[in-house]
Amino acid sequence: MPIDSTMTDIKICSASFRLIGAKAISDFTSDSNQPAGGICQEAYPLFKKAILAEHPWKFAFKKLQLSQEVEVPINQWDHQYLFPNDRIENGIYALYDTDAVDATTFREFEIFGERIMSNADALWLDYVYNAPESLWPFDFIDFIQVAFAARIAVAIKGVSARDIRNDLNFEAYGNPNVGGSLGRGKYQAVKTSNSIDSPSTAYGDNTLEAARFGGIFPTITGGERYIF
Repeated sequence: MPIDSTMTDIKICSASFRLIGAKAISDFTSDSNQPAGGICQEAYPLFKKAILAEHPWKFAFKKLQLSQEVEVPINQWDHQYLFPNDRIENGIYALYDTDAVDATTFREFEIFGERIMSNADALWLDYVYNAPESLWPFDFIDFIQVAFAARIAVAIKGVSARDIRNDLNFEAYGNPNVGGSLGRGKYQAVKTSNSIDSPSTAYGDNTLEAARFGGIFPTITGGERYIF
C-alpha cells in the first residue's frame, strides 16, 4: 500500500482548490490565503471524519485494550471504559472481552456517551480512528481530493461553479445515469482496492452501533458487518 509520508491536510485542500481553478494555499490562517483557507479549515475536518466512518478502510483501523476507569457506574454494571480519543464516532467497530486468538465479539454492554458500561473485567475494541493523511494510500488521497473539491466548489467559486461541482461529484462517486464501468467513480474503485489481498471477514454484528440508541444486547441483533 504505497503512501506519501509528507501528505497533510493543507496539501489535500490545495489540490482540491486547483481542481476547481482556485489558488493553492500554504496554510489555513494567513491573510493571503483567505477566505479559502478559512473555508477549508472549517469544512475539511468534518468531511474527512465522515469519509473515514463510511467504510472499514484498513489503513484507518486500530485494535486497543480499553482503559477501565476508577469510577464505577451507579447501578446495573460493574465497570465503565472510556472510548479512545482518536476514535471516529460513527466508525465501524467490534468489542471483545478477551485477547485470545479467534475471539468472538462481546455483546453484554451498554454505551453512555463516550463510555462503555459492562461487567467484563477487561475489554478490547476494534475501531476506526482519525488516521493522518500521511498514512493514506495514493488512490484514497486521489478520491478525497476530488470529492472535497466537489464539496467546496460553490463555497470557493460561487454559484457559477455548480457544473464543476456536479462533474467532480460524478468523478468521485460515479454517475448513476451512466451504466457499467463508465458510471463507476473513484469511491468504488478505492473500496475495491481496499479489499485486495484480504478475505471477506465477518466483522461484528452491529451491536456497538445499535447500543448507541439504547438497550442491552446479550444476543445477536442481526446484520453482519464485513471488511470488503
